[in-house]
Amino acid sequence: MVDWQLPKPIQAICAKLLANRTNTNNSLLVPIPNKGYITIQASVLMTADLQQQIVIILNEASPKEMLTFLLTAYHLTPREKDVITEIMKGIPTKDIAHNLGISSYTVQDHLKLIFQKVDVRDGNELIWKLFTRFN
Repeated sequence: MVDWQLPKPIQAICAKLLANRTNTNNSLLVPIPNKGYITIQASVLMTADLQQQIVIILNEASPKEMLTFLLTAYHLTPREKDVITEIMKGIPTKDIAHNLGISSYTVQDHLKLIFQKVDVRDGNELIWKLFTRFN
């Protein structure tokens, strides 16, 4: 008889799902050595005979999922994430300020804090670091 166990990331996502009792945000980003990243998603499925089952879905992680994970790992505030999203679209500071309803000086203050947290000197280095972090 073979004694086997679910991999730890799958156990973790299932435990999170059962603890929260919701189907929202039950995903996990997992590195695969020398291959990249996958997302593991878990949801509760009701069978025809009203039994609850957990469904696990594995997908290659999208750039957006990887970026979201990375921004969270750097402990950026929601507003700092908004600024980075605009920066990555190539939008100038003045337009970022207009789009977010804040002053250009506030955008600059956010950028200074972002640069400190991510340990970069400017916007170009920030984008390079975010795009190459997972390669």
